[in-house]
Amino acid sequence: GYKPEELVGKSINIVLRSESYQKAFNSLEKRNKGILENKSYFFEFTQVRKDGSEFPCEVRTSPILNSEGDVVEIQGFSRDITNIKAAEEKLDLYREQMGHAKRLAMLVTISATVAHELNQPLTVIRLLLQDCLLELSKVDNCEKVAEDINDSLIEIQKASRVIQRFRDVAKPSYDIAKEYQDDGGRILDKIVGLMSKTAIRSNMQLIISSNVKEVLSRAGNSFDIEQVFFIMIENAIQAAAGQKNRQLKINGYIEDDSVVLTFAD
Repeated sequence: GYKPEELVGKSINIVLRSESYQKAFNSLEKRNKGILENKSYFFEFTQVRKDGSEFPCEVRTSPILNSEGDVVEIQGFSRDITNIKAAEEKLDLYREQMGHAKRLAMLVTISATVAHELNQPLTVIRLLLQDCLLELSKVDNCEKVAEDINDSLIEIQKASRVIQRFRDVAKPSYDIAKEYQDDGGRILDKIVGLMSKTAIRSNMQLIISSNVKEVLSRAGNSFDIEQVFFIMIENAIQAAAGQKNRQLKINGYIEDDSVVLTFAD
């Protein structure tokens, strides 16, 4: 807001707030004492317009040297950085929004993962209770037990609906690193034993290649292997329901350093 003739020869403090003036004075003192040596230096100020309004600026100072290399003068360049500051504030807001979105995404992943892991034991419980009902149907005077089991199945169905709402939020890729002690062969026996009756009721036969157990012994995370087998077999049974004479053939082999599993209709 000043004209050149209003500034030439005047003290710099007329365009600086007091704390900014002190910062400028301190930098000149350091320069005089040789602390800054002959290097360029920059810092931020708050400058004052002629009308009294303030704005942020960036000041860069550089020394002017004589033939002996001594500092004889200092030149400074002041730049209005109002727009830069506004852009930085927008960037900070964006970072905050991205951080919030990241936390939400993490929450979604955790919710989906918890739902995913709860769904399996609930399904196992449901299958076991259904098998119990099947066995009880062969025994007399077990109506009360059968009624309790039916009530349990209803409660499991309610819990499954709640879990499904979590699973509907997102379907992330799961990277669940857990301690799991069972070996691949035992897991295969467990899953096949559990699912075979359900498969038969859906007119589907499970055919496991003889080399699958050996292949699974080379696999890393047994917990993940159980998840894979459970989901693949359960999906196959659901797909086969109502159809006649279906077969699910499971085979495995080693390729380079990878375990390859195939699930074929």
